[in-house]
Amino acid sequence: MILPIITASIHELRVEASRDPGTVGKVLDVGCGEQPLKQVLLDRGYSYHSCDIRQNRMGTVEFVMPIDGALPTSILDLAPFSLLLCTEVLEHVLDWSNAFRNMSQLAGSGGRVLVTCPFVYFPHERPHDYWRPTIHAINAFAERHGFRILRSLEAGSPWDVLRLILKSQIVLQRNPRPSARLSSFCLRRLCGALEHVLRSEWIKARVSMRSEFYLNTAVLMQRGP
Repeated sequence: MILPIITASIHELRVEASRDPGTVGKVLDVGCGEQPLKQVLLDRGYSYHSCDIRQNRMGTVEFVMPIDGALPTSILDLAPFSLLLCTEVLEHVLDWSNAFRNMSQLAGSGGRVLVTCPFVYFPHERPHDYWRPTIHAINAFAERHGFRILRSLEAGSPWDVLRLILKSQIVLQRNPRPSARLSSFCLRRLCGALEHVLRSEWIKARVSMRSEFYLNTAVLMQRGP
């Protein structure tokens, strides 16, 4: 359920990042994985390049490297990039100071960087799952390394947060007694019913919810001179 929210945030900020025709050039997909955004970027006229900590199944990662490690000469020779994408990556990066320093070097003057990170999400890719940063954390590291914040988004409503928490619960009965079996059955049905209610547009049209919690943080930044 979080993927459409992330995709919408990336699309909104990517459109803004590409609004100036002068910015279309080389893009570096940082932590590219299976490269789900590659074709979209190629269609927008970018020259696509990619890096990740490991090679993917297709063998299409151009630079196998950690973003918080030493930058290889081969990628520095391609820099600067007009756009860096770093989507759902930084929560798995331990040294943010080096990561932002490297992104600053790769972007060069005027280059833009689009970062997204989960804020409310269950642990994944353990043990390399370190952070759930706020917008303020991303903005602070960005500004410390010479970036100007162009736009920030807090994506995912309280409805989405509650649905994610409910969907991530696994209900198990404690013993084989009929009462335990009945209790676990009732609780599973209750969680399912609540999740259905939280999806209901009828409810959302009549009730609003406000919360300090959201699912995903997205920030578009630009490297200064």
